[in-house]
Parts: sequence; C-alpha cells; structure tokens
Amino acid sequence: MLNKEYGITFLLSSHILGEMEQVVNRIGVIHQGRLLNEVTLADIRKQKTDYIELVSADVERAIYLLEHELQITNMKIIQGNRIRIYDLRHSQSTISKMLILHDIEIEEIQKHTSSLEDYFYALVNGGGKVG
Repeated sequence: MLNKEYGITFLLSSHILGEMEQVVNRIGVIHQGRLLNEVTLADIRKQKTDYIELVSADVERAIYLLEHELQITNMKIIQGNRIRIYDLRHSQSTISKMLILHDIEIEEIQKHTSSLEDYFYALVNGGGKVG
C-alpha cells in the first residue's frame, strides 16, 4: 500500500526467493559482492520456459502421436525416456488422455513452471545475464 499510494520504495534482502517472488516487483541478484543483474519480475516471467515433462518406455511412438494427433512439434527427448513438451496449447490431461487411448504407458507426467529461484540459479551458475 505504501509503495502504490505514496510511491515509497522498499529494499528487501532475503534468501527465501519463493517469498520474495510474492511481494516484489523488481529484483537485483547479488553474488559474491557483485550485482549480476537488476530486472523487473515481469521481465523474468517473460523469459520463463514452462513445459510438460512425461516419462514413457515408448518414446518414439509417443512422439509420433503427439505430432500427428495433437500437432505438437516443440518438444525434445531428454535422457532417452523423457519428453519435454514446450508447446502448452494442450493441457497435461489432454496429452495423457490421448496417449493412454493409444495404449502408451505413462510412467510420470507433470508440468514444470519456472520460478524466481530457477532464474537466480541460472544467473549465478552462468555467471552473467540470463535471457
């Protein structure tokens, strides 16, 4: 309220990034005494890469069905049995339902959503700007 109504700026410092993500609108990442980046939370959200990841023993057939039944092309195979789907036009339930109807066994399926913590670790581990 103080920020919105009176234009007062607050400086918060914390290692609890999940909580910071709920209350801030701009962040600065400091690592080893250096400011690595300062950016709005809105800009970070634009850079996020959300995806659905599924695990199946029949990856080749699953990929074929995803392409031909749901017209999904933005995906990649990870570790031989994991498919990361970056095209989020279809829900997780739609994808799993279609695969199950075609007798594809799904060992695991979940949606991954990037967070401020993901951004922080990518920035710190990369040693420079993200994006």
